[in-house]
Amino acid sequence: MRITLLLFCVLLPGALRLRGTDLAEGEPRPLGLTKFDRKVIDVHQQLPGLPSCIPSAAEMVLKLLGQAPASYYDLQRPWRHKLDGSFRDFHNKTFLGVTFKYNPGPTEMMIELIDRELRAGRFVVIGLRSPAGWHSWVVYDKDTSGEFLAVSKHGSQTIEERQVKKAIAQSGGTDVGTYEFPASPVRLPSSPPRFGLPSTFVR
Repeated sequence: MRITLLLFCVLLPGALRLRGTDLAEGEPRPLGLTKFDRKVIDVHQQLPGLPSCIPSAAEMVLKLLGQAPASYYDLQRPWRHKLDGSFRDFHNKTFLGVTFKYNPGPTEMMIELIDRELRAGRFVVIGLRSPAGWHSWVVYDKDTSGEFLAVSKHGSQTIEERQVKKAIAQSGGTDVGTYEFPASPVRLPSSPPRFGLPSTFVR
């Protein structure tokens, strides 16, 4: 799978707080393409005081896959106050048996990739722009209108973006983070990501 970038973990204006089943009659409905469990996201946190939305998104994926317990924050802690990171830092890194992949590319290709991963039942990590920076999100489904649905955390608060395609266009593009399970069923030990230079978008 591919994974997304992100520089500064700043909340998008327009992000919604999750309220469970708060869809009004006539609104687009989720298709249920993945085994998304909202409770897993609700108990997760972006650790206080850290610009750690990138590793937080990776942790959410691990927890949604059932590979990590709710208490798992081993990716956020070493990130600390890193401000120049991207999901490239997680490329080809394996945590708890899940290998993350970083994939930049033109916007249309990224949209197609997200759609393909969702239809295969896999979550996707992306980065979306806000006026003050960027924030990492986990795309978990598509709705009946064709829009992608994504969740993230702002501290302990769960937030949702229900117009991901529109947000990607407004961001000028995005990089995509995906994942795969290694062929071996053996659970591999976690290793801290090697922090490198931030990525740039290919628009």
